[in-house]
Amino acid sequence: MPVHQNRSVGRTLTILELLGNTNKALTLTEIARAADLDASTVYRILRVLCSRGFVYRIDATRRYVLSLNAFRLGSPDRVVQGIGNRARMSLLRLAKELNETIRMAVLEGAEARFCAEAGVAKPGLQMLGAMVDAHASAAGKALLAWRSRAEIELLYRGRRMHSYTDRTLKNVPALLNELAAVRTRGWAMCDGEGLLAGDRALAAPCFDSKGQVRFSIAIASTRKRLPPNRDKECLPKLLATTQEISDTLGLLGSDWSAQEFTDYTQAAANYSLAAQQQTASARVRSANGRV
Repeated sequence: MPVHQNRSVGRTLTILELLGNTNKALTLTEIARAADLDASTVYRILRVLCSRGFVYRIDATRRYVLSLNAFRLGSPDRVVQGIGNRARMSLLRLAKELNETIRMAVLEGAEARFCAEAGVAKPGLQMLGAMVDAHASAAGKALLAWRSRAEIELLYRGRRMHSYTDRTLKNVPALLNELAAVRTRGWAMCDGEGLLAGDRALAAPCFDSKGQVRFSIAIASTRKRLPPNRDKECLPKLLATTQEISDTLGLLGSDWSAQEFTDYTQAAANYSLAAQQQTASARVRSANGRV
């Protein structure tokens, strides 16, 4: 291999390592300075990395971050850790705004695994790395809701759905009805359905550019601290955070733009619709490319 090609590979790896070792998005100038490279060279490399999906450019700020594809090159635990690190500032801000515990979850089989959390007041309440039944948690419902009926039925075939309280969903038909309601409103709720009857939580999904749910963000609280009359206060902030995290991780397409809403149900519907429209647009572009 020619020397100049080796040099290009080395420069590319330097940029990837630089982006991977920071928890914030960097400008082209910051990357060039830290990598000790010309801005024009960095620009050309970033264009290729963005086109291949390994780096994501946040158009609003003209900053760059590693995308989900880059994280996927590592081990599953490292993927989750890297994603959790990138999302942590958003989680901390939401926890501070609401004065509640905020958790980020990923689906593993029929369970939700908490891969990041913020605002935990007591050590005994920490759930980082813990697994909970998806059907009995808001985070899990948000992760399941956009899966197909066939996927849900296959996931629970031969699997006992543990019943914690009289509110816990006890069978697949009941779960499918609940997930349909989650899709309609754009967010999930768990009210006394899990380990503790007094717990209450709200959760929303993080979509990728193909309209797939990758993670969920949950406000984990109790009925006393998070009664239904707080939903109108909490849900717009929760939905804004899921969009922000999706954008930070390079999950959403660059043409997705945040909008102002006065009704949180409208926000949820438009957020879900944005991901669906991106999927449809991608299919149209693909079809035109084959003509």
